[in-house]
Amino acid sequence: MRFLSSILVFVLVFCSLANAQHWSYPGDIRSHLEQEHNQTGKLNGFGTEEMLDLHDAIHESEKKGFKTVPTIVMHGSTNCGPCINWWNNKKPEWKRAGWFVRKVTEIDFVRPLPWYEVTDSDGVKFEVIGSMDGRNFAEARAKAKALMPKLKTTWLD
Repeated sequence: MRFLSSILVFVLVFCSLANAQHWSYPGDIRSHLEQEHNQTGKLNGFGTEEMLDLHDAIHESEKKGFKTVPTIVMHGSTNCGPCINWWNNKKPEWKRAGWFVRKVTEIDFVRPLPWYEVTDSDGVKFEVIGSMDGRNFAEARAKAKALMPKLKTTWLD
């Protein structure tokens, strides 16, 4: 009986770990992000789920050796069909790939919706206007990288 109880406990613990959706952290997620991950003053407007997603992306980025947390901020509106479609269908793919994905609801439309602010894992920042498929993403990233100043190898260069 004791052996069966031990197996049952092991199975329950293993299953709960296998189904865990977020990295663990001690205490309050906001305090943890601010104190342990240098996010003080950067969490305004973040809900709990967004903070958990950011925490996951931070750890995934560290695990993969990225220079920065790859981030997508989608700008859209509540009645924008392409925005809703991307959020529901593409956001999960980006999250699984280790990206932090956030949505900003636009009130005054100053450009076509959706549009995206992107920071890749190398710290390259760029925007994608309209649909963000693989081709548009790659083109916008290539343009941004081409505009970046070339890094000098020594101070004499």
